[in-house]
Amino acid sequence: MHGDGQGVPQVVALSGIVLVAMVPPLSIAAIISGNLYKRTGNSWTPASLNALLMTTMAVANILVAFK
Repeated sequence: MHGDGQGVPQVVALSGIVLVAMVPPLSIAAIISGNLYKRTGNSWTPASLNALLMTTMAVANILVAFK
């Protein structure tokens, strides 16, 4: 309970579920990034791909949480 007598907001309760759902994609992204770096020799390509994918996933999770 908060100091004002209200319970935990739904968003806080949902954050643990979203966090657990992010662990497998992060593991897969690390493997794909390593392979992509070995192929290209450029660190910007896998970093950009990871940033794009993780941002897309975060936005999708937020949209589901607040819908």
